[in-house]
Amino acid sequence: MCKTCKTRVPLRDRNGVRPLSEGSTALGLAAVTVRCPIGTARNIAKFYLEVFQFPIQYEHRCASGLPRTTVLTTNGAQHIYFQEAEGVDVKDDNGEHLAIYIGDYEECFKRCQKQGVVWVNPRFTHLDNTLTLEEAVESRNYRIRDIVDTVTGKLLLRLQHEV
Repeated sequence: MCKTCKTRVPLRDRNGVRPLSEGSTALGLAAVTVRCPIGTARNIAKFYLEVFQFPIQYEHRCASGLPRTTVLTTNGAQHIYFQEAEGVDVKDDNGEHLAIYIGDYEECFKRCQKQGVVWVNPRFTHLDNTLTLEEAVESRNYRIRDIVDTVTGKLLLRLQHEV
């Protein structure tokens, strides 16, 4: 909806590109730090590399001396820092979520589905209730909640993502 003229702005294509928005830059937070359990930052970054195909940087150390990894989102303008910290419960779900944008939507959905992480947030079933590729394409988004070890399937961190 255009706030100025109160009319609906049509999408040019199914990927959500609006007329005259080609070449726009990312807006929003440039970086966010997410605390994760000790010993998980490296495998969390590997999840983002393998599932979302985001570039990553391993083993930066913060002031506490504990490891952190950096995930660079698709356009490289935003960073997610996964900082290892004492006392983080893997299953904590405080309701925070990230909205991420990806380049290969359908293939990424298939990788998420293969990892078993496609998820429907019961609070938002009226917005999206997507468990299949066809539903995800139709609604133009899907969600995941669990970040898992891509080899073992072990839960590493619970953090909601709207893709």
